[in-house]
Amino acid sequence: MRRLRLRPRADTLNNDIRRSTVAWTRLVYFGVLLLLGLWFGDFLFGSYLYLKSEGMVIAPSATISTEYPATVRDVSVREGDHVTAGQRIAGVSSQQVSESVARLTSELARLRTQEAQLRIQGERNGSLLGLASQRSQLASETRERYETLQRRGILPMDKRMAAMDSEYRSLLDSGALKAETDAIEQQLPRLASVIDKAEAALDNMDRLYGSGDVIAPIDGIIGRRNVETGTVITPGDVLVEIYGNESYVLAYVPTGTLYSVKAGDRVVVEWGVRSAYGRIAAIEPVAMALPKEFQTAFKPVARNQLLRIEFEDASDRASLPPLFAKVGIHSGGVIGRIIGTIF
Repeated sequence: MRRLRLRPRADTLNNDIRRSTVAWTRLVYFGVLLLLGLWFGDFLFGSYLYLKSEGMVIAPSATISTEYPATVRDVSVREGDHVTAGQRIAGVSSQQVSESVARLTSELARLRTQEAQLRIQGERNGSLLGLASQRSQLASETRERYETLQRRGILPMDKRMAAMDSEYRSLLDSGALKAETDAIEQQLPRLASVIDKAEAALDNMDRLYGSGDVIAPIDGIIGRRNVETGTVITPGDVLVEIYGNESYVLAYVPTGTLYSVKAGDRVVVEWGVRSAYGRIAAIEPVAMALPKEFQTAFKPVARNQLLRIEFEDASDRASLPPLFAKVGIHSGGVIGRIIGTIF
């Protein structure tokens, strides 16, 4: 007799033994929520708990312009060129300045000629004044003798009148010479002052204009060039802008924070994935509104205090951020570095 194979019953279900697994998805979910919460809290209140701000890299600048209308003859620099103080950067010509120089030179020559004439006339009057005084004294003595003789009846009246007329004319000439000498002595200092002012104006115009060369006042980098050869400029028009070599960071720090900073504190300056160390050089006693590039859509415009931060290794330009770059600032401590790296 053949035994049939037992078949499992359809109504019998065996329990499957499942492997125990960790709920990784749940851990990831709560981890993401925690990071979002920390980020949002840091976004709202982080700047009040530790030093965290933004700033811009700037440098001392010099604006090159003219005080007179001119025509640009040539420009010898381009944007980004390094220049030194005293280097020629452009050449201009001005018809108005040329006419002013010619007019001042002619006026100065006339004043010097007038001064020379007055000096000559004063010396001549000085030499004649003594002789005129002697003549006046002699005429007075002659008139007195004639009066004595006339009272005795020895001398006729017409002789006495001639002596009086001679004395009068000698006194008149002597007084005119003395008055003219005094006037010359008063005019010479005033004329000398006018000559000094004319010479100073001519020297100042020559210093400002020279031969038409525009000179760089500081060492730095050409930032913006606004003119080309042949451009006609008016007084105050900017030719070029020069930014100095010593760059620094102007940072904006919230007021009323739970931390405090002081001059000399070390900070970290970050731009992109790069960073550099700096120190707070000055804490300005003013608060200013944030520029547009530092404003956020979810916060009202606030006024933050200004910090001036200088780089520790300012000599290595390659390791520093470029001018006008937006940078982040945070504390140089361990906690500040960790939070600044995460967020």
